[in-house]
Order: sequence, then structure tokens, then C-alpha cells
Amino acid sequence: MDVKENIKTMLVACNATNPGEKVLVVCDSTPRPAHLGQTLLETLLEMGLDATLALFPPRLVDGAEPPAAVAAAMKAVDAIYSIAEGATISHTTARKESSALGVRWHLITASESMLSKYELKAEDLELVAERTKKLSHALRTSKTAKVTTPAGTDITFDIVSRAALEVYPSNPNNGTIPFYAESATTPIEGTAQGTIVVDLAIRNRNYLLKEPLVITVKDGHAVKMEGAKKDYDILWGIATTDEGASNIAELGIGTCHFLPYPLAGTSLDFARYGTAHLAIGRNNDIGGKTMSKVHQDILIDRPTIYLDDKCVMKDGEIQI
Repeated sequence: MDVKENIKTMLVACNATNPGEKVLVVCDSTPRPAHLGQTLLETLLEMGLDATLALFPPRLVDGAEPPAAVAAAMKAVDAIYSIAEGATISHTTARKESSALGVRWHLITASESMLSKYELKAEDLELVAERTKKLSHALRTSKTAKVTTPAGTDITFDIVSRAALEVYPSNPNNGTIPFYAESATTPIEGTAQGTIVVDLAIRNRNYLLKEPLVITVKDGHAVKMEGAKKDYDILWGIATTDEGASNIAELGIGTCHFLPYPLAGTSLDFARYGTAHLAIGRNNDIGGKTMSKVHQDILIDRPTIYLDDKCVMKDGEIQI
């Protein structure tokens, strides 16, 4: 299948375009994102949109800002399409400020090869949207959250009056094309207590952990970590970047059941149904109050999640 034609089909299916809009494609300058960015630009132009492409050096961690010129351009369009090899600019002031102006955000979450072959099914899009909305409603109407896993995670925190994100492919304002989906919220600062056992992956590292990382959480912060030296060095280094970096920043629940490959530790796995992720660092871009230079997601398997006294997920299976 022609990649441009399939991208057009996906953009329409995901409610991602409107005729005549000004759109900006932002992507890092590594070969694969840059090539896909050029293909997406050509596709958008063929669809009659006023499209521009911005390339810039890859960011090493989520939360690192784009160049000032790109940040300014992000405020001057109707929609943004973001492509990255690793870290994205989703958790940045540039994205936050553009969204506040009503600019739509779309994250492209597949390779050019996959975009040329994969066919989205309407029933999959509908199921993921419904599942994500249900979880988000439960998050925004609850006061407390408790997360446990068979590996040993056992953490509680308050979420009263916090916003809940709804990220799914057919969301016209916060869409991901074609796979990524999650429902997420931000713990109230200072309330998280317990233990996180990261048994699957650290986002943007593209491998599965060989042994778990154990994180001790006290008064809303990661205060201690234990695990393999390589993984410890990565995560503890991020957690000590600045004052806000150790903040327990997010609970995200994966809601996509149709990822077309097995668990491998890639960024897309953080959308996988049956998993959840917690994060350290910044969250004032998604409804929290903490500022940091970093936002780092960590992936856990088969979570059981209680919101107030109601079990909304048991061993990775949604109960609502």
C-alpha cells in the first residue's frame, strides 16, 4: 500500500485534519523521523493543508524544550504533528502554551514502513476511545489511587480535583496516530507513599529490564532506588536532575489492545493494554504543579488499581 495514501486514510479516520488549516510537522533530525516528516509534509500538502516542516536535534529526555523558533511556530498554527525517534516534546512548556491557545496536538507513533502496511479498524478505534474515556472519568471523579502489581509495586496517592488526560487515536485534540492510547492523571504533590517496582521498561531506552528497579517513595518523591547498575544510573541520574525531578508525577494506564508486535520496551509499549506507567519529574503541563527539566515514564506490568474503594483494573484487566 502507498504510504501517503495510507497516512491520508489514517488522518481522516483519526479526525486529525480539517481542510485549509495551518499545520506544523515537528520532528527530530535523525534519519528515520526526518524522512517520515518529509513524507508527512508532502501528504498534508496534497490534502490541501498549509503545512510546514521543522527539524531540530533530538532531545535526550522527555521535557526538554524545542528550539525557541520552533516553540514560536507551534503557537501560530491550527495543529501540530510530532515525530521523534526517542524523547518527544509532549511534556514541554512549548506544547503546553500552544495547547492553551487551542492548537491541536497529534503524535505520530509508527515507522514509515508500518504506516504503509497497517490498516486501522473502526471497531478498534471505537473500543479504545470508549475504554480511555471511562478510565479518565473514573480518575477525575476519585479522591485517592492505590496501585499494586505482582512484582511488588504498592503505592498510594491523592488525585482529588486533578485533571485526567484522554489520549487515543481518534481524539481530535490530543490524538496519536495510529496506536498510542492512555488515560492519565497527576498525583497531588507530597501525597505519594510506598514502593514502585519497575519490572518492564524505562521509556525511550527501547529494551526490557533484565531485573526490576525498586523505588522507595516518601512524601511524593523517589528517595531511594535499587537495581542493576546500568538502569539505576539512568533513572537515578534523571531523578536528581533538579529539585522537581524526583516528584511522582503521573499515573498512566495503557488502553491500546491492537499494538501489532510483542512487548519489547519501546515507547509504544507504554500504551499497551494490561500495563500502567508512573512517572517522575514534571507534571505542570498535564494538570499538576511541579516544574522540572525532565519527565520520565517507567512501565509496570499487570497492575491492580483502586480508585477510592473501587477496583477499576485487576491484574491488567479493566473492571469498569
